[in-house]
Amino acid sequence: MAGPGLLSLFFQDLRWVLSSVDDGFKVEGQFTTTDLVEDISANYSEFRSVGRSQPILQFNDNANDKMTFTARFWAQHEGLFGVFADKVDAQIEAVRSLPRVEPSLGRPRIFDFAVGDAISLRCVVDSVGGIAYDRLRPLKGDLRGFTAKIVLRRFDEYDVTLSGRAAESLVQPFLFGDSFESLARRYYSAPSLGEALRRRNPTVTPAVGTFVHLPPAAKLAQGFALEPTSPALARTEANASRRRKLFRARKSRAAYAYTLGREWHRAGASQ
Repeated sequence: MAGPGLLSLFFQDLRWVLSSVDDGFKVEGQFTTTDLVEDISANYSEFRSVGRSQPILQFNDNANDKMTFTARFWAQHEGLFGVFADKVDAQIEAVRSLPRVEPSLGRPRIFDFAVGDAISLRCVVDSVGGIAYDRLRPLKGDLRGFTAKIVLRRFDEYDVTLSGRAAESLVQPFLFGDSFESLARRYYSAPSLGEALRRRNPTVTPAVGTFVHLPPAAKLAQGFALEPTSPALARTEANASRRRKLFRARKSRAAYAYTLGREWHRAGASQ
């Protein structure tokens, strides 16, 4: 790899660097990047309905950001005089290995990509393509240099707390005969979640063709407790007192009936 030049002592070095966060493996560019391109996008699902001029777009997630640039390498002197010892073999092997599985890890490496102080990215190497070889030397056919298009993809560590945090992930229309309970049975295998689904869609009336948002099951049930909606069955202290009196009365009537039955049985046996 090229060492720092005289200009880098006075000006910031703008060459790119890929440093592995796994094992310290590093690939450094020889030249300043001039065609660095970043792509940022989001993923949406389309839901089509009869009579609508445009489909309904439902947000799924943000796609991984991508960064693309061209890497160029030129053979460097490896001998004392370097006339017949210019080599670029180590550089091309290092670039080729970027997206490949590292045997000691069982997966490709994860890198920190940087260009000066303005650009930095935790990433994986999505691909190394378009490798173009410069004209070979006439005597031994040695490689003078090469260029390659490198595509990086943003890498974020998996965090279980992020799962299911998105808003409604599915939009479905009511079919003939559908209710919130039937939708809950169909999509969550739990008809009891129909009330939770109804509360998440307070302005939606079950009708054929009407769209309803179906959040992930974990988010739908979060903070939701199924409570009786009838005033007579609501969980209040007054209703609880009434139920206790009712249970005592039932117990008293059952005890009286049992006692009366035994007396009738004795009276019949004595005759």
